[in-house]
Amino acid sequence: MAAQREPTKPAPGMLRRFQFSLGANLARGALSFVNGIIIARAIGAASYGDLNFLLASFTSIIALADMGGGSAFFSFLAGRSRHRRFFAVYALMLAAQFCLTAAVVLWLPGGWFHMVWVGQHRGLVLLAFLASFLSIQIWNAFIWLGEALRRTGLVQSLNVARAGLHTLLLLAAFGFGWLDLKVVLWLLAVEYAAFVAFFARGLLRANLDAPAAEPPSYRAIAREFLRYCQPLILYVWVCFIYTFADRWLLQTFGGSIQQGLFSIGQQFSTIALLVTRSVLNVFWKEVAEASEIGDRARLERVYRVVVKGVYLVAAFICAAMVPYSREILRVALGMGFVSGAACLSLMFLYPVHQSLGQVQAAFFYATRDTRMQTLMGVVTMALSLPAAYLLLAPRTAAIPGLGLGALGLAVKLVMVQIVVINLQAWVIDLRHGWRHILGFQLVLPVLLGVALLSRQAVTWAATLLHFGHALFWIAGLGIGGYCVAAVALLLAAPGIAGFRREEVVEIWHRLAPRASRAAA
Repeated sequence: MAAQREPTKPAPGMLRRFQFSLGANLARGALSFVNGIIIARAIGAASYGDLNFLLASFTSIIALADMGGGSAFFSFLAGRSRHRRFFAVYALMLAAQFCLTAAVVLWLPGGWFHMVWVGQHRGLVLLAFLASFLSIQIWNAFIWLGEALRRTGLVQSLNVARAGLHTLLLLAAFGFGWLDLKVVLWLLAVEYAAFVAFFARGLLRANLDAPAAEPPSYRAIAREFLRYCQPLILYVWVCFIYTFADRWLLQTFGGSIQQGLFSIGQQFSTIALLVTRSVLNVFWKEVAEASEIGDRARLERVYRVVVKGVYLVAAFICAAMVPYSREILRVALGMGFVSGAACLSLMFLYPVHQSLGQVQAAFFYATRDTRMQTLMGVVTMALSLPAAYLLLAPRTAAIPGLGLGALGLAVKLVMVQIVVINLQAWVIDLRHGWRHILGFQLVLPVLLGVALLSRQAVTWAATLLHFGHALFWIAGLGIGGYCVAAVALLLAAPGIAGFRREEVVEIWHRLAPRASRAAA
């Protein structure tokens, strides 16, 4: 039997690691948000659309080349330490993925190339691939090395440091008038490569298993990866078609400006996913460990708390921002982006169920239920592709569509997400014999109604008191009033969000032990 990992320091608990991860993600999210604003203002909607189209296309292509290998790597490593041959096999997998994708970009015939990357130059596409591979595959492997050791503090601190460095370099390039699409991509590539080169070696050593008399063979390790990944092959192809088709259809039918408007909406919507991203790797680790030792009670407890918690937080944040979409775009990016206000409003709703989707996907991977994850992906694509074409294709196409551009893609994402996420939740409950719970999702329309009423009340009061339509008063008082009313409602009736009153008290004691002791 392989030796279990023995940390040199006591491993911090799940809640403590989540708290640190949340703080770090809030800081990194704020920096990433500022970075997106700087880039969008500097290069304009069209170039910003091209940047996001390139990065999104390679996110899909890299996932296709990976075939679930990254998920296998972290799931195996989260369970126990591994022999150095395990890391050698995964390094070879990464090298093969890089070389294969780079060869496709370099040698794909011109006609096919321009059909895939609409309106882009080959050199720029290759640079986008380099930046994407380093920021996705290499950086994720680095993060997983730390999370497997429960070194959340270290990896999240480095995440914030890299984002801060990126902000400084963007500001410097903007100040000197150098900031363009190529410079942004070069900065991303160099930053990620430098951080991994400096900090990865120590984490790799700490994850190594004790030397064994009979180390596992390379063939046995490869078979272990293959068993995990084989059921995912169809799912990976489905996800590739699903995610790549969305952006490709928008680029083809809508063009770079519509791509830019959608990308801005997506940039703003990621604010609501900060809590989910903070807990995701911590959740994955705990679920993988509980599944490994067969602790079913702990498995259900962790899943329930995380699902309801991330949904509530995402709904609370998103509902607050929906009524102010137009003002947000006007202040942050200028009048050139205001036409995307309707798209932004819908994109603020998208992360609410997306947060559940990310938790559910992590649950499937951590419990090694990859066959069901594949089936869910097939269902998603079956719903998504026809809807995307219908909403994005122009009315003059051979099969006419509605030609809604960025707004159409936002509508499709929200509607498909709601259907698929609820189906996945039902499947997880069924397979584990748990009672199916849907009521906690009602908190979204309730909070949205509170936010809209708060906005309307403040607008009415500003008119009555002759404040005019001052953005500061309307947004500040409106969001403040919403927060007070929403928190009061949730405390008075926690069942709206699916929590029992005793659960709320317990969570409060855990999150703020000093405050709860002082109150007592």
